[in-house]
Amino acid sequence: DADNEPYYLKIFPDVKSLYAIPIFVRQQILAVLTVDADSKEVFTEARKAELRGLAEQASSVLEHFALIEDTWLFELEQQCAHPPEMSVKSVCESAVKGCLKLFGVRGCSLFIAELSAGRIDLVASTALEAPPGEPVSYRLGDGLTGWVAKYRKPLRVRDVENEGELNRYYPGAKWERLHPEMVDYRDVRGKQTFLAVPLLVRDELIGVLRFTIKEDSSTFRFSDEVLAVRFASRLALVIKDLQSFQKREHELVRRAAFSKSLLNSLDIRKVCDVILREACKITGSDSGHIRSFDGTAGVLNLVAEYGVEVGVLTPQRRLGEGFSGKAAKGKTPVFIDDVQADPDYKTLLSRRRKGVKITSAAAFPLIVQEQLVGALVLYSTMRIQFDQARRAIFEDLASEAALALKAAAMYRELEGEVRALQTALTNIHKVESRYLEKRSVDELLDALLDGALTVSGADLGT
Repeated sequence: DADNEPYYLKIFPDVKSLYAIPIFVRQQILAVLTVDADSKEVFTEARKAELRGLAEQASSVLEHFALIEDTWLFELEQQCAHPPEMSVKSVCESAVKGCLKLFGVRGCSLFIAELSAGRIDLVASTALEAPPGEPVSYRLGDGLTGWVAKYRKPLRVRDVENEGELNRYYPGAKWERLHPEMVDYRDVRGKQTFLAVPLLVRDELIGVLRFTIKEDSSTFRFSDEVLAVRFASRLALVIKDLQSFQKREHELVRRAAFSKSLLNSLDIRKVCDVILREACKITGSDSGHIRSFDGTAGVLNLVAEYGVEVGVLTPQRRLGEGFSGKAAKGKTPVFIDDVQADPDYKTLLSRRRKGVKITSAAAFPLIVQEQLVGALVLYSTMRIQFDQARRAIFEDLASEAALALKAAAMYRELEGEVRALQTALTNIHKVESRYLEKRSVDELLDALLDGALTVSGADLGT
């Protein structure tokens, strides 16, 4: 008796009775079948049983669709079980081809996010083809695809040319057709449906999956959107894992090249230049500097600078001063995710760095066998989340930099000693020559003593 239901009286005044049946898939409610009648006492036990049977059939069909989806996704994930043999591009190409059958669409495109550049780039498509040297990209917010990337929400419309529908459900979204598609639209005039969903991993945008009109030219339904979201969430994890693997592999290659570069030179300035340039490439930083520690004076002397640091740094820092001084004094790294939110460092970095705003920073003491040899500081204009894994990368680089700096410093000291020894021996040789001429023991002894003082660094001797 719907007369006793205020909600139905207000919204559906002609409904007199109704029967609602939940539809379960894998022991979870996926849908509800509701049947209304314009008279009371319509739903007899026999009719209820028939409706429940219909709901069970619907549940079986939906379960079948879910199994098809799971089987295809399982095959995709199995292909991705050996990362060295796979790439993000190959996985995306396999995904868009699978989507043609899975969703019954005429075209499918996959974009991968490049958030540092504020855009998403086309990686694989059955409908879009990038001209040579002109990659297909959308800036966040541009067109319908860019809207999905910016707001990280699904977007499903019946007709992309209907601005009223777009403004009503997706404020700010606008169909611009920035890139033409290789799809025949002649039979779907006025029915250019659109569906796109974001690929997310813990709210991190991985990319956007976009579908072109369905094969039968029907509109995309809510069930298509639900399936697309489920599919995108699993695909996002696969792509994220591959990206992480490729990033680690790339970092290992760079680390090997970094170590090799350090071994190729023992000149302290060249070593520091290599450290700064390679460390910035590996960590994604923009600039930095290195200071060597003078234990006698208790100061950190600027040795090398890179990026926006050039020409703005003080030549010396005492222990405890600035990033490098604090890291050196405490002999522990300093990580600042957001410099502008840290009152201790906001003022320190307020001076102009060629008009560039520093966002994140990290400073490391360079220590070898518990002895401080210097400090390394890296800056980034983009915000860096210094999680445990990223901190480990930075700290490993600092360890290698410390060893390289110590080796270069020892080489410089050894070089000085060798030059001093060569000078002393040259002087002795000259005196020996005079001794052979004059046979003066005193001159020979004077030369030997002079050489001994030079090599040892002593002031007096006998």
